[in-house]
Amino acid sequence: MLLPPIPRRSWLPMAILLLAGYAGNYFSLPLFFGVDFLFGSISVLLVVRFFGIRWGTIAAAIASVHTFFLWNHPYAAIVLIGEALFIGLLWRNQRQSLVLLDVIYWLVLGIPLVWLFYSRLLHVDSAQTWLVVLKQSVNGIFNSIIASLAINYLPISRWVSRAQVRHTPSMRQVLLSLCATSCFLPALILVVLDCNLVSQQIHNTIQVELKDTAQEVIAGLADRQREYLNVLSQLGQLATNNTTANAPSTQLQHSLELLQQVYPELILLQVINATDTIVASAPQIDPALTSPGTLDAQHIKTLKQIETSLKPTIGNVHIHPNERIPQIDIGVPILTNNRLSGVVYAHLNLSYLENFLRSQLSHRVHQIILLDSHNQIVASSDSKLQLMQNFDRLRGGEMRSLSQKTASGNIYFENTYLWLPPKGKLPAMVRWRRSLYVKEQPLNDRSQWKLILEIPAAPYIDHLQQTYINDLTFMLVTVLIVLIGGILLSRKLANPLTQLATVTTDLSSQLPEKNLMQFPTSQVVEINSLIGNFQFMTVALNEKFQEVQAANESLQQRVQERTKELLRTNRKLEREINERQQADAALRESEERYRDLFENASDLIQSVTPDGHLVYVNRAWKETLDYSEDEISRLRIFDVIHPDNLEHCQKTFREVMSGKQISEIETAFITKQGEKVWVAGSINCKIINGKPIATRGIFRNITERKLAEAEMIYALEKEKQLVELKSRFITTASHEFRTPLTTILMSAKLLEQFGDRASEDKKRMYLDRIQIATKRMTQLLDDVLLIGKAEAEKLEFNPTPVPLEQFCHDLVEEMRMSASSKHSIIFTSQAQPITANVDEKLLRYILSNLLSNAIKYSPKGGDIDLSLSIEARKATFSIRDRGIGIPAQDIEQLFHSFHRGSNVENISGTGLGMSIVKQCVDLHSGEISVTSEVGIGTTFVVTLPI
Repeated sequence: MLLPPIPRRSWLPMAILLLAGYAGNYFSLPLFFGVDFLFGSISVLLVVRFFGIRWGTIAAAIASVHTFFLWNHPYAAIVLIGEALFIGLLWRNQRQSLVLLDVIYWLVLGIPLVWLFYSRLLHVDSAQTWLVVLKQSVNGIFNSIIASLAINYLPISRWVSRAQVRHTPSMRQVLLSLCATSCFLPALILVVLDCNLVSQQIHNTIQVELKDTAQEVIAGLADRQREYLNVLSQLGQLATNNTTANAPSTQLQHSLELLQQVYPELILLQVINATDTIVASAPQIDPALTSPGTLDAQHIKTLKQIETSLKPTIGNVHIHPNERIPQIDIGVPILTNNRLSGVVYAHLNLSYLENFLRSQLSHRVHQIILLDSHNQIVASSDSKLQLMQNFDRLRGGEMRSLSQKTASGNIYFENTYLWLPPKGKLPAMVRWRRSLYVKEQPLNDRSQWKLILEIPAAPYIDHLQQTYINDLTFMLVTVLIVLIGGILLSRKLANPLTQLATVTTDLSSQLPEKNLMQFPTSQVVEINSLIGNFQFMTVALNEKFQEVQAANESLQQRVQERTKELLRTNRKLEREINERQQADAALRESEERYRDLFENASDLIQSVTPDGHLVYVNRAWKETLDYSEDEISRLRIFDVIHPDNLEHCQKTFREVMSGKQISEIETAFITKQGEKVWVAGSINCKIINGKPIATRGIFRNITERKLAEAEMIYALEKEKQLVELKSRFITTASHEFRTPLTTILMSAKLLEQFGDRASEDKKRMYLDRIQIATKRMTQLLDDVLLIGKAEAEKLEFNPTPVPLEQFCHDLVEEMRMSASSKHSIIFTSQAQPITANVDEKLLRYILSNLLSNAIKYSPKGGDIDLSLSIEARKATFSIRDRGIGIPAQDIEQLFHSFHRGSNVENISGTGLGMSIVKQCVDLHSGEISVTSEVGIGTTFVVTLPI
């Protein structure tokens, strides 16, 4: 079966309806014990109405999937699909009532099918079958009422985009649906509320019965336990004087035998002294078995517990190896002067508990079970249960807790639950009927034993079932009576109106012919009055029709006259239009000339609205700033002004809008690529009736002039710096050269005057001074030449592969040769040997200058540290000394030419070294930083990319 196509816009509503059909069966309304109200057929009927029978059948199949998991059989799905097919086949026009069709389906097909499935195939008893039949038929009719109301009174056809199947209900449909709704919905709500109340009362009654019975049983067991401990304690007092003897006294033995006759469930009674010797026993045992060491493990375990606690002890359940019956050990200590002198020991046969539990059964509680700490059956009111076997209440079934927690935190009916047998293929109602109400109650806080009580749910379900059958039967009969009455009432009301609609159809064609119309009559005053009004309206319309005909003839004559007048007016308008077209053509030609002038101008021309939007820009403006027409339509004038000039331009814009004319303005625009364009020009504003319309601005591009001015300013600044550098150099050179020249001059004069008389050592000293002064002057000249190259940007950078670690080793060795004995130069490397592309000459100058400064400015000596590390493709050199340090105010000027620290005092220097170091680092695209503390030392860190 091919599915009819549906428009794409209807796919989502269709999916929502299919999902709603499944959800309507998934989220059911539980009434009681497996009886649920489902609502999936509401969506199914809507799909049948708006998308047809085939889509409705698919919707029914999808909606009924969950019923299989809910009730463990497919028969509910068959009934739901049959309902969709039946309604889809018979619901052919808008006049048919959906509710009436659904009632017919349930009477003819639905009820017989449900009876067949449940009674013959599922073998459910007749009462439960009748309940299901009535529930499903009432449920189906209720869903059809809801679907009918939704179709009649909600714009569902628009929601599902199916305007072609828009539904306009007839009066008969409205009356039937309203009658059914008015009687059905209140009755259904009352039935649901009443049965839920009865179900809750049953739950509460059963749980109270379980709780009371559990308390009675526990109280009885506690009384019996106290009685045993009392008797054994009295026996212990009697045995106080016999626990030290090895032979039992006649009185003690007689008391044991008498106590066993009174309490036959105490199958073994013994008195044991402190040396684990059995003093007396009932029944009597062989004297050879009374000596120490003859006690079994259970005896010893119980005796140790008593010896530790000095209190009566009840042991765990165990089975005697000979008697094979469950029993427990009871031990009571015999105390003399608060010291343990013996124990009264007993075996309690638990079979007596079965009679006690049976005596506690009531007409509701049908089984009581007592479990030990290992969950084994100790006693049971049911003789079919085997003692000492593990108890498993679940047994493949399902447990639902019935405990209730209040807002204050109190828990009612604690440890109470409903047990349902395994699902299997059982119908839900049969499964509920076989369910049990169960309560598990611990005997006390100290004991791990618990009591289980069970009440079957079947008697209560039978009573509630019969109540529901009566209520649902009444509802079904009522809705049938109401529908029959609604049909009769709708005929009385709707038939006269239908005849009236037929008579008055195409009334305009009947009036001119003066046909005699036969109007209906009705027994309803309002309808009869409406028919009379139509008769009066027909007479009035006939009179008015005659008047209209006369007026029509007069109007035709006037139209002819008016037509002639309009023709004359049209010819006049044609002449005026021709003249206006000629004037427009001349105006367009003038506009084209002005537009061509603006578009081809080399200046930037723009027009801006009061809110800043661009309404016109010429070609030069677009080409200069590189914006397209689409981008310009989204721009505001402030978007293209450079941020440095934005505030000034906003102020100027406000002034122009107020009427001020700006004849000279200079600002900067930003191109689409972010480049800065300098412009200069004038701005004015067009104002009409005191309101600004648009600004008009004309600008010329002065970017090249601005760049030339900037280059000129830069050259002047550079020249100024060079003049200042030369001045500082002359000042420094005159000072720095004077000292070594004086040294050379003085040494030469001394050699000249005293050369023939001076010793060789003196002559060597004078020559050394001349050499040192000469080297100092040479170094000064080299530094000046190097800084000159750097300032003139002629210092070259020639990288070559250099092994950094070996380079540092060699440099340190050279520096050690020129350093004094007070200084120790230490080199450490934290990197693997690597060859890096650096300028070896510049790197040597950087490190040698920093190391020589570290030596020079550490007059007291100390360690000079040079370390090398490589990380993230960068080499880091760290030079640290323990010298005089650099004051904080000098660090900012440290890398300027001819600057020296304020604390160098008599230490010689030119102030050029750190400036050259900075230039060399910059040529490597590296970084240099310094941290120093006066009197502590200084650390330089140089980082070079490798």
